[in-house]
Amino acid sequence: MVYDKLGRMTQRTEAEGTSTWTYDTKSKGIGKPAVITGPNGYKKELSYDALGRVSSST
Repeated sequence: MVYDKLGRMTQRTEAEGTSTWTYDTKSKGIGKPAVITGPNGYKKELSYDALGRVSSST
């Protein structure tokens, strides 16, 4: 497992392959996962509302 300087997991390797987490880095971002990718082409993009709740997931 790989972590960033804030202690958040950014990469995990398992038998099926490697998963990665990319976090919101906008100047007024909230530091939550923005994109999660995994083995076999899995990709999930997340957006958040002003209260930090997931507002969309694709």
